[in-house]
Amino acid sequence: MINKCQQMLLTWSSYCITIWGWRKLLLSTGLGALSVLALPPINLFFVLFFTLPSLIWLLDGALETSLKAQADLKNKFIKRLFTKLYAARSAFLVGLTFGFGYFFVGLLWIGEAFLVEEKFIYLLPFAVTLMPLLLATFWGLACFFARVFWTSAIKNVLILTIFLSFFEYLRGHIFTGFPWNLLGFAFDFSTAMLQSASIWGVYGLTFMVILLSSAFSLLINTRFKFKTVASSLALIFFVIWAGGAIRLYYNPTQFHDDILLRLVQGNIAQKDKWRAEMRPVIANRYLELSARKLSAENLGLSKITHLIWPEAAMPFLLKPESSFMRQVTSLLNKDAYLITGATRRQGNGDSATFYNSILAFDSQGNQLGKYDKHHLVPFGEYLPYSNLLKKIGLNKLIPMEGEFSKGKKAANIYLKNTPPFAANICFEIIFSAKVVDRKYRPEWILNVTNDGWFGETIGPHQHLAQARMRAIEEGLPTVRVANTGYTAIFDPLGRKIAHLAKGKADVLDSQLPLKVEPTIFVILTSFL
Repeated sequence: MINKCQQMLLTWSSYCITIWGWRKLLLSTGLGALSVLALPPINLFFVLFFTLPSLIWLLDGALETSLKAQADLKNKFIKRLFTKLYAARSAFLVGLTFGFGYFFVGLLWIGEAFLVEEKFIYLLPFAVTLMPLLLATFWGLACFFARVFWTSAIKNVLILTIFLSFFEYLRGHIFTGFPWNLLGFAFDFSTAMLQSASIWGVYGLTFMVILLSSAFSLLINTRFKFKTVASSLALIFFVIWAGGAIRLYYNPTQFHDDILLRLVQGNIAQKDKWRAEMRPVIANRYLELSARKLSAENLGLSKITHLIWPEAAMPFLLKPESSFMRQVTSLLNKDAYLITGATRRQGNGDSATFYNSILAFDSQGNQLGKYDKHHLVPFGEYLPYSNLLKKIGLNKLIPMEGEFSKGKKAANIYLKNTPPFAANICFEIIFSAKVVDRKYRPEWILNVTNDGWFGETIGPHQHLAQARMRAIEEGLPTVRVANTGYTAIFDPLGRKIAHLAKGKADVLDSQLPLKVEPTIFVILTSFL
């Protein structure tokens, strides 16, 4: 059986090495697309045991493409240099196409946002192709530099792991950063497998996933026994899982006895969100849901200490003196708070600035805390190079005059009788080591979001996985309140305490989990 399996791998590796031209690039694209199955919500991790070794074999074949072109060169140094550069160029194309397949399928959900309003439909083909192509460039460069240092067998596994991990880190940080679908999320199939993120974060997980998956390419190497390689890899996976399982066992979820949250998922369709006639409908829905009695024993808001609404819950400005705010605060008991995502205006007239914010109100309607989003979404909340792009007819997706202004930085909100919390809005939660104030560590993370832009695609699933990862890295419970889902609460080890189904208007009542001691990841990143 082992010999037959090894022979099949040898045949496949030989095919990957010798395939030529557009067929090679087409195969690379397909392998990248297939790799998405390893990520949430599908979580078929083992797919990477096939696709990443295949990438190594495709890179092995890059050397073959340079033989004819360098046949007439006489100088040995020039010949060797030409060979490396030609092979590296071929490797770049392999990495670029592999990455394009990966990001095209993995980010296809972005196109859904351009279907919300008909006027943006013409941009859809550009959004679903140009962005994956841009992100794939990082993979192309990783394969280019890896091929320059290419040698053989286990060294190649390490070389590819180092360069691909490094360029994935760059992808998450430069040009505003977009660390979506890092390969480390392939461990999301198991809470225990994710626990080492508390040591080295999602980029460390990415390194481990690439290393272990690409190491399956060693199964065809005659210098290593098949059983030895397979058992060694199985042992490493077991150690990672066992370490995580032990951490979970010795850290059971504990809760604040005096904090009871009510999370409201309004489930407002994005196409209805900003229609003027829908304003009273949306307002009444949130009032009804907030006051809802879930059972005969559940007395609505009577015991709730914190009522939390999602990002920009109301399609209008929240003014403390307004009749709507008086209605809301009249529902709260005297020591409770309303915490909500909201559009905030500062100033008046032409000098007014707008922020995508989280606001906190007491039961008297007084605004006691605020946070302004500091990592805005390009083309969504602001338009890069707006003077130029508006001339050619481009605009941002959110239908409001002007653009959102940028907040200062990650910050906590402090309320009486409330553990201080880090406020995050929408995709701010995807940035590892950037979601909390490193100087003043909070006790929990609040992420409000609106994934209604992305319908029934895999995007909201992937966004939820990001929130879970931040909980594990920071050792902080994470509360996620979404307009259309997924609304959920994770304890500081990433265990899902409670959640609401997607696409359903509902409320979720839960105690707030306690934090754990600062993780090794927190200690290490505090020096950055």
